[in-house]
Amino acid sequence: MAIKFTDLPQLSGTPSNDDVVAIVDVSEDVSKKITVSDLVPSTFSGSVTADNYVEGVDSLNGTSVSIDPSNGSLAVHTLSGATTYSYAAGWVSGESITLHIVSNNHAITWPTTKWINGEAPDTISTAGTHIINLWKVGSSIYGAYVGEAVEV
Repeated sequence: MAIKFTDLPQLSGTPSNDDVVAIVDVSEDVSKKITVSDLVPSTFSGSVTADNYVEGVDSLNGTSVSIDPSNGSLAVHTLSGATTYSYAAGWVSGESITLHIVSNNHAITWPTTKWINGEAPDTISTAGTHIINLWKVGSSIYGAYVGEAVEV
């Protein structure tokens, strides 16, 4: 695929690693073919600033649920029965997720978590939405119960 820089606004779709961009230095009369993988690093370091950042929201379902921050840094779950959570494989140090749980008076069984205040939160109530932050540092996942959000 050959695209001029002036045509880039017309490019539709996401380029693949097989797509090639030709860079031409007219002052030296040389060109180099660069693939998308040459332009996009596999890991990012640095900082990102944005006027309006929107987090991904994952809708969880069922009573045996894997919590995975790669599906969104916010997750919502309305419990339909006693629920057992697990942590998806692949969490990396520095990832986090905020859960919004409507318990509907159902119990939750949590995987191994280092809870602030030393114990898993009591989320059995029908009054509101329980907010829980989870994050990974090193090989441990930490949790903090923010509280129960109730409309007033």
